[in-house]
Order: sequence, then C-alpha cells, then structure tokens
Amino acid sequence: MENGEVQSAGALAMSFHRKMTRPDGNQAEIVETLRKAGNYVWIIGQPVDLLIYTPSINRWTTMEVKKTKRKRKDQAIQEALVDLLKIPRVITPEEALLAIGMTPTT
Repeated sequence: MENGEVQSAGALAMSFHRKMTRPDGNQAEIVETLRKAGNYVWIIGQPVDLLIYTPSINRWTTMEVKKTKRKRKDQAIQEALVDLLKIPRVITPEEALLAIGMTPTT
C-alpha cells in the first residue's frame, strides 16, 4: 500500500489525502452554546465547520466559525462557497444563535 492509501478487508484502495487543520479557538464555546440551546451540532470541518440541526423549527444549517471577519487567501475556494450559499460566518456564540434564528440569553 502506498502512502496516502487506505485499504480495508474486501475493499479497493482509495486515496485519503485531506489537509487537517486546527479548529478556531472559539469553536468549542460556540458548539457548547448551540447544544445548550437545544440544537444538535456536528463538527464536520469540510466544506465548512459545523452542521446544525434545530429540532424546534426542523431546520438544518451549516456554519463557518472564524476568529475574525478577515478572509484568508489560502481559503479562497471555501470563502467563495460560503459567499455563494450565504453560509453564516460567526465569531461569537451570540452570533451563532442569531444566525440560526435564536435569541441569545444573558
């Protein structure tokens, strides 16, 4: 088996090249806040950071977590997708709740 290939019993080899990146430092707090508000949250990483299901309104949402509103040049394809599909970019837990139509509580 060559570098970058994964093989399981009875399966054909497949390429498994994927750039692993560190999540933004604020992601854990955002995920915790969304879950405490009654949402199901999956950290998917690609093409965006989060997949969220809000059972109270039966809606799925994707979300991109950022440290700042500044766009990174090395993520141009991802940024184009986020812009095209109007996927919310959030920095704070409050922004995340607002992005899925929930009101932050204090």
